[in-house]
Amino acid sequence: MPTELGILEAEVTNPDGNPVNAVIKILDSDGTIVDQAPNSSYLYSHLPPGQYQVTADANGVSGSETVYLYEGDQKQVGVELAIETGDLFVKLRTDSGGDAWGWVDIYDSNGNMLHRFDPEVSESPDWTIPIFRWDVSSGCGSG
Repeated sequence: MPTELGILEAEVTNPDGNPVNAVIKILDSDGTIVDQAPNSSYLYSHLPPGQYQVTADANGVSGSETVYLYEGDQKQVGVELAIETGDLFVKLRTDSGGDAWGWVDIYDSNGNMLHRFDPEVSESPDWTIPIFRWDVSSGCGSG
């Protein structure tokens, strides 16, 4: 009779609970990578029963958690990385300097959407959101 696979969900956040895009790897008890995501804050895997280590790395900050997955089990593992956040201020203006209203999508350098501003639910065309510090040397953001 075949073994029923379990589900392992891995999520990477900072201490404030904001998602952090990181290199996420799931390793089996032999240290072999069984699944990975190169730049994500979330990884969803179907795996056989066993012990797994979930690792996350973003801009040189690493963390890991170990979990045992039973047959048919569904587990969620959180890895917290101490990534500093700052604020990104977005202001929409017309060429003449007046306020403008519109959709604003903010993406990181890998094309992942970080935030979407919806003019139908916002009270102002100016927004401030928390965003992760950029690694200027590589031109990549960590979130």
